[in-house]
Amino acid sequence: ISVSFAEAGMALFVKPIFDEVFFGKNMTFLKWIPIVLMALIVIKGSLGFFNSYIMSRVCIKVVLKIRAQMYQHYLKLSLSQFDHIPTGHMMSRITSDVSSIQQTAPILINLLRQVFTLLALLAVALYRDWQLTLIGLSVVPFTGLPVYFIGKSLKKYQRKSLRSMGNLNTIAYEAFSGIQVIKAFGTESKEAGRFKEENENYYRLAI
Repeated sequence: ISVSFAEAGMALFVKPIFDEVFFGKNMTFLKWIPIVLMALIVIKGSLGFFNSYIMSRVCIKVVLKIRAQMYQHYLKLSLSQFDHIPTGHMMSRITSDVSSIQQTAPILINLLRQVFTLLALLAVALYRDWQLTLIGLSVVPFTGLPVYFIGKSLKKYQRKSLRSMGNLNTIAYEAFSGIQVIKAFGTESKEAGRFKEENENYYRLAI
């Protein structure tokens, strides 16, 4: 939130520059512009650094806690449930699925910060010229619909890609744990083909 207010402060400072310097020919005000701008840039940069550092620590701790809870949950499952859940899928959920949360969390946090920045800049725009701002906001609903449908489609492909990664782990785990059987029957090419097919499927979903 503090970073958002710093960005709004920089936007709010633009109009006085034009009014006092370009139109009012106020040379005294001109001398203060570099100082104020540098102060705002330093404040914004410092707040952004501390925000990134704190959020990174929080994300890592959350991921560690989720991974530990998932591992404890799997250990408490009955043997019959282990028969129905592929080992590779469980390993994928503990490793790659949880790691994807660590990658997604900063994006969500940054999105939340951008929302506060947008609200702060919107407040500045309404303060400067509320009529022109309302005219500009009238097109927002038309731009929101494509974003909604694109996000929904991306979410569907994200679930499929996670499932495909689980299949890759299952194939690799079964091959490595049963390598003696594979060597005995000479099915190395068949197993490599299974992995290659699922790997290409994951590639198609990822892009």
